[in-house]
Amino acid sequence: MPLKKFVTCTIIRLKAYQIVDFINIDSNTIDHEGIMMFSENPVAAIASFSAQYDGLMHSISRETSQYGYAPAEGRIMHRLRGCPSTQANLRKVTQIERGQLSRAIKSLKTKGLIEISQPPQGPWPAYKLTERGWKQLLRVERARYDAISRLLGQMLRPERKAFIDALENLGKLRFVDAGTDEPERWRTAYPGEVSQIISNALDFYRGPFPFRFNSQIEGYVLRQFAEVCDRTHHHIIVYERHGCVVGSILLFVDQKKASARLNGLWGAIGFTDIESTAGMVKLAMQRAASAGCINVTARIPNNIAWPNVFRTLGWTFAAKEPQKIAGAELEIETWVKQL
Repeated sequence: MPLKKFVTCTIIRLKAYQIVDFINIDSNTIDHEGIMMFSENPVAAIASFSAQYDGLMHSISRETSQYGYAPAEGRIMHRLRGCPSTQANLRKVTQIERGQLSRAIKSLKTKGLIEISQPPQGPWPAYKLTERGWKQLLRVERARYDAISRLLGQMLRPERKAFIDALENLGKLRFVDAGTDEPERWRTAYPGEVSQIISNALDFYRGPFPFRFNSQIEGYVLRQFAEVCDRTHHHIIVYERHGCVVGSILLFVDQKKASARLNGLWGAIGFTDIESTAGMVKLAMQRAASAGCINVTARIPNNIAWPNVFRTLGWTFAAKEPQKIAGAELEIETWVKQL
């Protein structure tokens, strides 16, 4: 099997939770410009971690299964964290078989964990998490934090040392410049189930856990998907600055309606600067225009920085609506732009 294919398949199997680093990588080991590529063979480090990781995740799955929904239902719940989705889109990104998906959706609706989004976002109903669903999801996340901390604590010392050594080896892989002078790189990646897991994983490792992910590792994962995954009309636009990933946007393109929608924007709130955020939005507009879109819509959390970015780029404010998530009152703004 070719090395690239093997590495990619391995990352997918690991579900990206292992792409973290609890040590600080010496900046001297990183070339800060260009596409980063391994100068050392990464297969051994990834495979070594795999054996430790798989056992740990299996134990966590057993401990969190008590919360009342099957794996397929859990995948749907996690997918709906970002935005409402139709059944067809859920099937595409989760790869759940059609009949199993229908049963899972029916079960989640019966339990009051999801509901049809209002107002409708198209000809087909879109599902979203209910407040009860958000609370359930947060309970499971907290249970996962607790389970991992507890299970690591229960490991025998040699076993725990092997686990940490494997993480450390993964984090110490060196990168070399691929031959570009561009200080900033934009890439796209297919946002299927695996990239959703990556997003969840990165959020997870920002939480109360003994390890902390390193942005260089995050960047490696995103670049891997940009390099090897098929490009479709659904893109994750990743913004890199001096070798570090500083933001991303999920872009949905609907050529039938000649429209595009931005979701999952993050960057202005604590992760990057306004200039980088504006750059991400500009590229999303270019991609949408290249795909033949006439209109672009963005739904963003109300924040002092966001309106300035969109207004400066010629977007028009359309609406603001309150949304209650897990007991918290949020204001979601809708901005539109004609290309």
